[in-house]
Amino acid sequence: MLSIETIASIEGRKLLHSLFRELRFERQLSPFKILYITWKICTSELNVGNYTNQDVTILHKIGFFRGTAIWMEEIINRFFFSSVLSLVYFGAAFLILVIGMNRFTDYVPLEIMIFSVMFEATMLILMFFTMLFSPKDDSYFIEEKSGHDTQDELLLEIGEIGRDLASIAVQLENMHESFKDLVGIQGNLVESLNEANKINTQIIQPNPEMIEYMKQTNNELIEFKNTFSELNKSMIDIKNEKIDDIVKKHLSEILKEKL
Repeated sequence: MLSIETIASIEGRKLLHSLFRELRFERQLSPFKILYITWKICTSELNVGNYTNQDVTILHKIGFFRGTAIWMEEIINRFFFSSVLSLVYFGAAFLILVIGMNRFTDYVPLEIMIFSVMFEATMLILMFFTMLFSPKDDSYFIEEKSGHDTQDELLLEIGEIGRDLASIAVQLENMHESFKDLVGIQGNLVESLNEANKINTQIIQPNPEMIEYMKQTNNELIEFKNTFSELNKSMIDIKNEKIDDIVKKHLSEILKEKL
């Protein structure tokens, strides 16, 4: 059996939080019943086992006023602050609605006006006490996290770091493969550029064999031109000789006929 000195101690406050979570989420009791049980434990109850499965005994009571203050700090302010704030907003909206209806109509009884004002005043007083008993020190939450929670967080951080390192390794491997492909493409491009440069060099500066072949062709063309000129000249001479023979023949015939 676990024993704690008072409910106002750090262990007692931790006990209140664990008790609230058990009643709220495991046993799923109504909020009003949870408020009553926790208030009774804070003010007068010593055996917590009457309301929970935890075998815990409180050695000393802290009294009605101090117990109610602890209850306001650790239960109302931490777990029901939003509910109190919602009631304040609801009371303000209801009061504004009643005042508006009373301003434009004559169907709002005086009792409703008084009730709305009192309701809003009550909610504001409740809000005042809730904020008045706000927790002033949360250091025990930090101490609570220094045990197994810290180890769990460290393990979680190490797991995340390992996952990030594995992801980085995969990315580096992919980058290495991409770099190898890029180097291969670059090598092919350099080879293509060398071939293109060689072709351009051959176009700009023809090789000696081509120059010699072009000279030989030019000489043959000159010889062919000279030969063709001589042949043309010979044909002209032959043509002139034939014309002379024909003229002579006709002249001889003409002379024969005259004589």
